[in-house]
Amino acid sequence: AANHSSNGVSFDNSYGAVSRMVVELGPNGSTGSNIMPGGQSVDPTSEHFSDQAKLWLANDTMVMSTVPGEIAANAVSRETFTAK
Repeated sequence: AANHSSNGVSFDNSYGAVSRMVVELGPNGSTGSNIMPGGQSVDPTSEHFSDQAKLWLANDTMVMSTVPGEIAANAVSRETFTAK
């Protein structure tokens, strides 16, 4: 659901789904799937800017990594934050 101004220039997304996520919690751990309408990045020059758009439009999802080892194996970058 995107709202737009009457001038036909400004297109702002004010409300609507920002992701689809389903997580199943079980006795042996959790499984899940997720998808974002465009991609994970807001940077138009990033390869992840629109990498999930086709899946979103097809009502498909990506499997979520929920175990730390899986997350690290699928990571494309890492950031470390420290307190000052």
